[in-house]
Amino acid sequence: MHKVMEDDGKSRLMRDDERVAVRAAVEDGYDLLSRLQDATRKKAAEDTSELLNRVFDTLHLSSEVDGGESAESFESTRFFVRMCVFDKGKRYIARLLSVLRPVQAARVITAVFENLSMLLYAIAPRAAGDGPDELWEAVLRAVRSPLIPAERCMGILNAFCRTHATDGGSLVIVLSSAIGARLLYVTMQRIFSAQGDGAPLTRDCSQLHALCVAITARLGDVFEATESSKSIWEVAAMLDALSEGQIQADLRSTLKNLLDSGRAPPPPGT
Repeated sequence: MHKVMEDDGKSRLMRDDERVAVRAAVEDGYDLLSRLQDATRKKAAEDTSELLNRVFDTLHLSSEVDGGESAESFESTRFFVRMCVFDKGKRYIARLLSVLRPVQAARVITAVFENLSMLLYAIAPRAAGDGPDELWEAVLRAVRSPLIPAERCMGILNAFCRTHATDGGSLVIVLSSAIGARLLYVTMQRIFSAQGDGAPLTRDCSQLHALCVAITARLGDVFEATESSKSIWEVAAMLDALSEGQIQADLRSTLKNLLDSGRAPPPPGT
Protein backbone atom coordinates (compact mmCIF):
# COMPACT_ATOMS: atom_id res chain seq x y z
CA MET A 1 0.00 0.00 0.00
CA HIS A 2 2.78 2.43 0.91
CA LYS A 3 4.51 1.54 -2.35
CA VAL A 4 1.33 2.34 -4.33
CA MET A 5 0.89 5.64 -2.50
CA GLU A 6 4.55 6.48 -3.10
CA ASP A 7 4.21 5.69 -6.84
CA ASP A 8 1.01 7.78 -7.09
CA GLY A 9 2.77 10.67 -5.39
CA LYS A 10 5.70 10.47 -7.79
CA SER A 11 3.31 10.39 -10.76
CA ARG A 12 1.53 13.50 -9.52
CA LEU A 13 4.82 15.28 -9.00
CA MET A 14 5.96 14.34 -12.49
CA ARG A 15 2.70 15.65 -13.97
CA ASP A 16 3.02 18.87 -11.97
CA ASP A 17 6.65 19.29 -13.00
CA GLU A 18 5.70 18.70 -16.64
CA ARG A 19 2.94 21.31 -16.52
CA VAL A 20 5.40 23.82 -15.11
CA ALA A 21 7.94 22.92 -17.80
CA VAL A 22 5.34 23.30 -20.58
CA ARG A 23 4.28 26.72 -19.35
CA ALA A 24 7.92 27.80 -19.00
CA ALA A 25 8.59 26.67 -22.59
CA VAL A 26 5.69 28.81 -23.82
CA GLU A 27 7.06 31.86 -21.99
CA ASP A 28 10.53 31.20 -23.41
CA GLY A 29 8.99 30.81 -26.85
CA TYR A 30 7.23 34.16 -26.71
CA ASP A 31 10.51 35.79 -25.73
CA LEU A 32 12.21 34.11 -28.70
CA LEU A 33 9.42 35.27 -31.01
CA SER A 34 9.97 38.84 -29.88
CA ARG A 35 13.68 38.49 -30.65
CA LEU A 36 12.80 36.90 -33.99
CA GLN A 37 10.71 39.92 -34.92
CA ASP A 38 13.65 42.20 -34.12
CA ALA A 39 16.03 40.05 -36.20
CA THR A 40 13.57 39.99 -39.11
CA ARG A 41 13.20 43.77 -38.98
CA LYS A 42 16.99 44.14 -39.05
CA LYS A 43 17.21 41.53 -41.84
CA ALA A 44 19.74 39.49 -39.87
CA ALA A 45 19.39 36.20 -41.76
CA GLU A 46 21.74 34.14 -39.57
CA ASP A 47 20.05 35.27 -36.36
CA THR A 48 16.63 34.57 -37.88
CA SER A 49 17.59 31.02 -38.84
CA GLU A 50 18.99 30.22 -35.41
CA LEU A 51 15.99 31.74 -33.62
CA LEU A 52 13.55 29.77 -35.76
CA ASN A 53 15.32 26.56 -34.74
CA ARG A 54 15.20 27.56 -31.08
CA VAL A 55 11.51 28.44 -31.32
CA PHE A 56 10.77 25.05 -32.88
CA ASP A 57 12.77 23.34 -30.13
CA THR A 58 10.38 24.72 -27.47
CA LEU A 59 7.77 22.27 -28.79
CA HIS A 60 9.95 19.27 -27.85
CA LEU A 61 9.12 17.51 -31.11
CA SER A 62 11.64 15.25 -32.76
CA SER A 63 13.39 16.40 -35.89
CA GLU A 64 11.68 15.60 -39.14
CA VAL A 65 11.89 11.94 -40.13
CA ASP A 66 10.78 10.47 -43.48
CA GLY A 67 9.41 13.71 -44.81
CA GLY A 68 7.70 14.71 -41.60
CA GLU A 69 5.36 11.74 -41.40
CA SER A 70 6.88 9.58 -38.65
CA ALA A 71 3.99 8.49 -36.48
CA GLU A 72 5.20 8.75 -32.91
CA SER A 73 3.81 7.36 -29.68
CA PHE A 74 1.88 9.62 -27.34
CA GLU A 75 4.81 9.55 -24.92
CA SER A 76 7.14 11.10 -27.51
CA THR A 77 4.66 13.92 -28.27
CA ARG A 78 3.30 14.24 -24.75
CA PHE A 79 4.97 17.59 -24.04
CA PHE A 80 3.52 19.03 -27.24
CA VAL A 81 0.04 17.67 -26.51
CA ARG A 82 0.09 19.26 -23.05
CA MET A 83 1.03 22.56 -24.68
CA CYS A 84 -1.97 22.29 -27.01
CA VAL A 85 -4.57 21.90 -24.28
CA PHE A 86 -4.17 25.12 -22.32
CA ASP A 87 -5.19 28.47 -23.77
CA LYS A 88 -1.84 30.26 -23.84
CA GLY A 89 -0.18 27.18 -25.31
CA LYS A 90 -2.80 26.95 -28.07
CA ARG A 91 -2.32 30.61 -28.94
CA TYR A 92 1.45 30.13 -28.99
CA ILE A 93 1.30 27.15 -31.36
CA ALA A 94 -1.20 28.95 -33.59
CA ARG A 95 1.20 31.87 -33.85
CA LEU A 96 4.17 29.59 -34.54
CA LEU A 97 2.42 28.07 -37.55
CA SER A 98 2.53 31.47 -39.23
CA VAL A 99 6.29 31.99 -38.72
CA LEU A 100 7.96 28.56 -38.86
CA ARG A 101 9.61 27.25 -42.00
CA PRO A 102 7.26 25.06 -44.07
CA VAL A 103 9.15 21.89 -43.09
CA GLN A 104 8.83 22.82 -39.40
CA ALA A 105 5.16 23.75 -39.77
CA ALA A 106 4.53 20.40 -41.46
CA ARG A 107 6.10 18.62 -38.47
CA VAL A 108 3.80 20.53 -36.08
CA ILE A 109 0.73 19.63 -38.15
CA THR A 110 1.87 16.01 -38.25
CA ALA A 111 2.04 15.97 -34.44
CA VAL A 112 -1.49 17.42 -34.30
CA PHE A 113 -2.82 14.77 -36.70
CA GLU A 114 -1.00 11.98 -34.83
CA ASN A 115 -2.89 12.97 -31.68
CA LEU A 116 -6.04 14.37 -33.31
CA SER A 117 -8.67 12.32 -31.49
CA MET A 118 -7.03 13.02 -28.13
CA LEU A 119 -6.79 16.74 -28.82
CA LEU A 120 -10.39 16.99 -30.02
CA TYR A 121 -11.49 15.21 -26.86
CA ALA A 122 -9.30 17.30 -24.54
CA ILE A 123 -9.79 20.79 -26.02
CA ALA A 124 -13.15 22.11 -24.86
CA PRO A 125 -15.38 23.38 -27.69
CA ARG A 126 -15.87 27.13 -27.85
CA ALA A 127 -19.16 28.48 -26.52
CA ALA A 128 -21.59 29.79 -29.11
CA GLY A 129 -20.58 33.28 -30.18
CA ASP A 130 -16.96 32.92 -29.05
CA GLY A 131 -15.72 32.39 -32.58
CA PRO A 132 -13.51 29.55 -33.88
CA ASP A 133 -10.70 28.06 -31.83
CA GLU A 134 -7.43 29.70 -32.82
CA LEU A 135 -5.45 26.45 -32.89
CA TRP A 136 -7.81 24.67 -35.27
CA GLU A 137 -8.08 27.73 -37.49
CA ALA A 138 -4.28 27.99 -37.68
CA VAL A 139 -3.92 24.29 -38.54
CA LEU A 140 -6.56 24.59 -41.26
CA ARG A 141 -4.80 27.62 -42.74
CA ALA A 142 -1.47 25.79 -42.71
CA VAL A 143 -2.87 22.67 -44.41
CA ARG A 144 -4.47 24.82 -47.11
CA SER A 145 -1.28 26.80 -47.68
CA PRO A 146 0.63 26.00 -50.89
CA LEU A 147 3.81 26.41 -48.84
CA ILE A 148 3.13 22.87 -47.58
CA PRO A 149 3.14 20.74 -50.75
CA ALA A 150 0.57 18.02 -51.38
CA GLU A 151 3.34 15.43 -51.02
CA ARG A 152 3.74 16.49 -47.40
CA CYS A 153 -0.04 16.43 -46.94
CA MET A 154 0.12 12.76 -47.92
CA GLY A 155 2.78 12.24 -45.27
CA ILE A 156 0.63 14.01 -42.66
CA LEU A 157 -2.39 11.88 -43.59
CA ASN A 158 -0.27 8.71 -43.46
CA ALA A 159 0.76 9.60 -39.91
CA PHE A 160 -2.90 10.06 -38.98
CA CYS A 161 -3.73 6.69 -40.56
CA ARG A 162 -1.06 4.86 -38.58
CA THR A 163 -2.32 6.22 -35.25
CA HIS A 164 -6.08 6.05 -35.94
CA ALA A 165 -6.98 3.52 -38.65
CA THR A 166 -6.90 0.55 -36.27
CA ASP A 167 -8.83 2.36 -33.51
CA GLY A 168 -12.50 2.68 -34.45
CA GLY A 169 -13.33 4.72 -31.38
CA SER A 170 -10.71 7.33 -32.25
CA LEU A 171 -11.99 7.53 -35.81
CA VAL A 172 -15.53 8.19 -34.58
CA ILE A 173 -14.26 10.98 -32.29
CA VAL A 174 -12.43 12.67 -35.18
CA LEU A 175 -15.12 12.27 -37.84
CA SER A 176 -18.06 13.15 -35.59
CA SER A 177 -16.32 16.44 -34.77
CA ALA A 178 -17.02 19.11 -37.39
CA ILE A 179 -13.46 20.44 -37.18
CA GLY A 180 -11.93 16.94 -37.18
CA ALA A 181 -13.84 15.96 -40.32
CA ARG A 182 -12.96 19.30 -41.90
CA LEU A 183 -9.24 18.81 -41.27
CA LEU A 184 -9.33 15.38 -42.92
CA TYR A 185 -11.36 16.70 -45.86
CA VAL A 186 -9.03 19.63 -46.54
CA THR A 187 -5.94 17.39 -46.32
CA MET A 188 -7.42 14.84 -48.75
CA GLN A 189 -8.59 17.65 -51.03
CA ARG A 190 -4.99 18.92 -51.32
CA ILE A 191 -3.88 15.40 -52.28
CA PHE A 192 -6.67 14.95 -54.82
CA SER A 193 -6.05 18.37 -56.38
CA ALA A 194 -2.37 17.54 -56.85
CA GLN A 195 -3.27 14.33 -58.66
CA GLY A 196 -5.70 16.26 -60.86
CA ASP A 197 -2.92 18.69 -61.75
CA GLY A 198 -0.93 15.81 -63.15
CA ALA A 199 1.47 15.51 -60.22
CA PRO A 200 1.17 11.87 -59.07
CA LEU A 201 2.30 11.30 -55.51
CA THR A 202 5.30 9.08 -54.97
CA ARG A 203 4.34 8.00 -51.46
CA ASP A 204 2.76 4.62 -50.77
CA CYS A 205 -1.05 4.98 -50.67
CA SER A 206 -1.69 1.79 -48.69
CA GLN A 207 -2.24 3.77 -45.50
CA LEU A 208 -4.93 5.84 -47.23
CA HIS A 209 -6.63 2.68 -48.46
CA ALA A 210 -6.54 1.25 -44.93
CA LEU A 211 -8.13 4.46 -43.65
CA CYS A 212 -10.92 4.19 -46.22
CA VAL A 213 -11.67 0.62 -45.11
CA ALA A 214 -11.65 1.63 -41.43
CA ILE A 215 -13.94 4.64 -41.98
CA THR A 216 -16.33 2.58 -44.13
CA ALA A 217 -16.71 0.12 -41.25
CA ARG A 218 -17.68 2.90 -38.80
CA LEU A 219 -19.82 5.15 -41.00
CA GLY A 220 -23.03 4.17 -39.24
CA ASP A 221 -21.61 5.19 -35.86
CA VAL A 222 -20.17 8.37 -37.35
CA PHE A 223 -23.46 9.54 -38.89
CA GLU A 224 -25.22 8.80 -35.61
CA ALA A 225 -22.74 10.90 -33.56
CA THR A 226 -21.76 13.63 -36.01
CA GLU A 227 -22.01 17.37 -35.41
CA SER A 228 -22.19 17.95 -39.17
CA SER A 229 -23.48 15.37 -41.66
CA LYS A 230 -22.32 17.69 -44.46
CA SER A 231 -18.70 17.25 -43.26
CA ILE A 232 -19.09 13.46 -43.32
CA TRP A 233 -20.39 13.53 -46.88
CA GLU A 234 -17.44 15.71 -47.87
CA VAL A 235 -14.99 13.22 -46.35
CA ALA A 236 -16.85 10.33 -48.03
CA ALA A 237 -16.65 12.11 -51.39
CA MET A 238 -12.89 12.57 -51.03
CA LEU A 239 -12.39 8.96 -49.97
CA ASP A 240 -14.40 7.84 -53.00
CA ALA A 241 -12.28 10.03 -55.27
CA LEU A 242 -9.01 8.72 -53.82
CA SER A 243 -9.94 5.03 -53.63
CA GLU A 244 -10.59 2.43 -56.30
CA GLY A 245 -11.65 -1.16 -56.92
CA GLN A 246 -13.26 -3.16 -54.14
CA ILE A 247 -12.44 -0.54 -51.49
CA GLN A 248 -14.38 2.08 -53.44
CA ALA A 249 -17.24 -0.37 -54.15
CA ASP A 250 -17.56 -1.24 -50.44
CA LEU A 251 -17.65 2.46 -49.51
CA ARG A 252 -20.42 3.16 -52.03
CA SER A 253 -22.40 0.09 -50.96
CA THR A 254 -22.17 1.06 -47.29
CA LEU A 255 -23.32 4.61 -48.00
CA LYS A 256 -26.27 3.33 -50.06
CA ASN A 257 -27.32 0.95 -47.30
CA LEU A 258 -27.15 3.73 -44.70
CA LEU A 259 -29.25 5.99 -46.92
CA ASP A 260 -31.82 3.30 -47.69
CA SER A 261 -32.17 2.42 -43.99
CA GLY A 262 -32.49 6.06 -42.91
CA ARG A 263 -29.33 5.91 -40.81
CA ALA A 264 -27.70 8.64 -42.92
CA PRO A 265 -29.35 11.83 -44.20
CA PRO A 266 -29.21 12.56 -47.93
CA PRO A 267 -26.03 14.31 -49.09
CA PRO A 268 -26.24 18.11 -49.36
CA GLY A 269 -27.81 19.40 -52.55
CA THR A 270 -29.92 16.30 -53.26
